Amino acid sequence: MGKSHSRVDMGMSGMGKSIDSRAALGRLGTEQEHPLALLRCAGALISRHRVDPARPWRWEAQERRGDELLVLCFADVPLRVRVGEDRGMVVPAGSVCLLHPDQAVEMIAARPGSVTCAWVRHDAVAEAAGAAAGSGQVLPDGAIARSLHAFLLGMLADASGVDEGPLAERLIVGAIRGVLADVDPGERRARAIDRAREIVRSRRTDPAFGVDSLAQALHLSRRQLQRLFAREGTTPLAELRGQRVDHARRLIDAGAEGLDEVAERAGFRDVAGMRRAFLSQGLPTPRRLQARTAI
Repeated sequence: MGKSHSRVDMGMSGMGKSIDSRAALGRLGTEQEHPLALLRCAGALISRHRVDPARPWRWEAQERRGDELLVLCFADVPLRVRVGEDRGMVVPAGSVCLLHPDQAVEMIAARPGSVTCAWVRHDAVAEAAGAAAGSGQVLPDGAIARSLHAFLLGMLADASGVDEGPLAERLIVGAIRGVLADVDPGERRARAIDRAREIVRSRRTDPAFGVDSLAQALHLSRRQLQRLFAREGTTPLAELRGQRVDHARRLIDAGAEGLDEVAERAGFRDVAGMRRAFLSQGLPTPRRLQARTAI
């Protein structure tokens, strides 16, 4: 479709680093490895794909290795977007969907049509994406999103535009940052908190999982994570401790016999740490709760 460009140092994290287009497109399923159109713009990709109800897209969560990708999708047909085990939601034609590296998502077209995608490295837009919801989020169809969509279509229609690879990459990355930032701040924080709590619920039984691990999972710095929870009047540590205490209480109520077992299954390193966590919540010690349950 056009010439690819050599790696260019853009002086910004994530920019100028080339993307393996075959591996990237393979994340959408093997049938998408041959798109209708593909353009390489230094450290960004633009692609256009045929979609069909019989061929769902399945975007897989990515391991944190420093090469995670983020994609904005513009569909000309309605899509059903499902994240995890939920039933999903119908996204109208013309909406903007975010495929985030943290979550797996399935997208099914309501009828045959096409989807245009803008691909960038996540670390090039991490600050803006960090507070956004995970994969499948419907982003505001504002002026920036519409301009980006028109720009992508124009680039695909004019293969000579690839000669401005580094410039095109800057424009794409800047526009994606703008689209992500266009989400209502209050809504963005609420979704980020929900995502953080979901991660804690899924990993609270791992004693090695702590505040730094949560920040990494959300692609936030520790300070950004602290600020996010501070707006809720709490801290990441308190959230993690509280969820572990809740889990331990349920285990005790269910008749778990040994406190060592309860501590291990609830994600505490030892019984002493579990006891301190209970007391910090203003609760009786685990042993006293266990004695009450036995009566």
